[in-house]
Amino acid sequence: LSSLTEVVATGKDQLVAVGPGLLGRVISAFGEPLDGRPLSPDGIVGSYPVNAYPPSPLERSLISEPIQLGIRALDGLLTCARGQRVGIFGEPGVGKSILLSDIVSGTDADVAVVAEMQSPAHRLDEQPVRRRDAVEEDLRRNRRCDAPRLDQ
Repeated sequence: LSSLTEVVATGKDQLVAVGPGLLGRVISAFGEPLDGRPLSPDGIVGSYPVNAYPPSPLERSLISEPIQLGIRALDGLLTCARGQRVGIFGEPGVGKSILLSDIVSGTDADVAVVAEMQSPAHRLDEQPVRRRDAVEEDLRRNRRCDAPRLDQ
């Protein structure tokens, strides 16, 4: 995108596909596959608006079941619960992506949804080979749902 990019209003909400067919997939913020495989319509049960209003805090179910992240320092000092959102913030190069990968591979959750937001300079294909291979193996082994950077 640039200041010269033409924007045309469609009059429609932006929607993304939802369903079990996205488990283990790498998708963009627009719901487009980034892992080289097409989306199967059999695994998509519908669509959901990207800009939906969040549910009222009073209507949400209570978060009461602790979850293990697989990182002893976090599990011992920072209890996280099933259904809770977790943010990891820090300077470039301090290991946020590696920590996220370790949490995805070590958690006892059935499904982990990961959104990784980075500057455009940090592209998935520029990640160290060791990290890329580890994430791809985690996705194959654990069938995690991974939604990468929102800058794409």
